[in-house]
Amino acid sequence: MDLESQVSLLQEEIRTAPAGRTTSVVDWVPKAPPRHTFSGHRSPITRVAFHPIFSLIATASEDSTIKIWDWETGEFERTLKGHTKEVKDVDFDIRGTRLGKFNI
Repeated sequence: MDLESQVSLLQEEIRTAPAGRTTSVVDWVPKAPPRHTFSGHRSPITRVAFHPIFSLIATASEDSTIKIWDWETGEFERTLKGHTKEVKDVDFDIRGTRLGKFNI
């Protein structure tokens, strides 16, 4: 996608976005149908973490894995294995350089 079309899309998004802080939360809740469905875990997902800079999410699961996804394209990136029990929590550090459990 070239820069001019990205600018046009962003300008359209700004034009149609609700104005000010007086808007309802309903205006920002995603509407059906979903843009992407992330499937690949064999057990329930226990946590979803958004990267602070890039369009990545990490999903932790009871299947002892963490999966990395690109939330803009819906593409699966990789699986992180090595846990022997369910993964209950995952998060990116504030700069997005590390993935782990951070209690700040």
